[in-house]
Amino acid sequence: MNLKLKNLFLRKTKNFSGFTLIEVLIAFSIGMIILATLYTSFFTTLYAVKKGENEIIKLQEVRKVMYIIASELSSVFIQSKNTFFKLKNKKLSFTAFSPLYPSIAKISYFLDENTLYKSFSPLFKHQANKWEKIDLIEDINEFKVEVFYHGQWVSFWDTTLSPSIPEAVKITLSLKIDGKKLMFSQIVHPHIGKPLI
Repeated sequence: MNLKLKNLFLRKTKNFSGFTLIEVLIAFSIGMIILATLYTSFFTTLYAVKKGENEIIKLQEVRKVMYIIASELSSVFIQSKNTFFKLKNKKLSFTAFSPLYPSIAKISYFLDENTLYKSFSPLFKHQANKWEKIDLIEDINEFKVEVFYHGQWVSFWDTTLSPSIPEAVKITLSLKIDGKKLMFSQIVHPHIGKPLI
């Protein structure tokens, strides 16, 4: 009787099959490959998103700087001997109506060690006559300003020699983003003292 039970028990246990060691190792290897792929793709995507965010932020900074310069150049004001518009050695200086002061301000833009700076001061002496300097944007390769004069773009202008505002001013900023050189350019037409049409 014992032998019959033993045989019956062995037959029933043989019908129950489990995983072999090779099957477990293959499943484990496939799982590890899938996890490694997911891990790599997650961090690659995260890196790409962060890099894209940095590029977008830089482009927004450039757009903002171009807008500031263009809006101030649009309101250039030349009337008395204290007012001026000068472009010399890639430095742009002018007097304009500005939200920085309640009246006319002296404004200057220049590039120094790949950083574009803006300095400004009130024009009139009854206000504090101290020049303030701020950095606008870093990693700039080139800051180029040209004025339109007699049908051509020139890189020099001085109202002490010619007491008038140029017809148009072209601003160009050049910078590298992700190893690519990008150039941004904008043409501004000063408005004050000119007819609206």
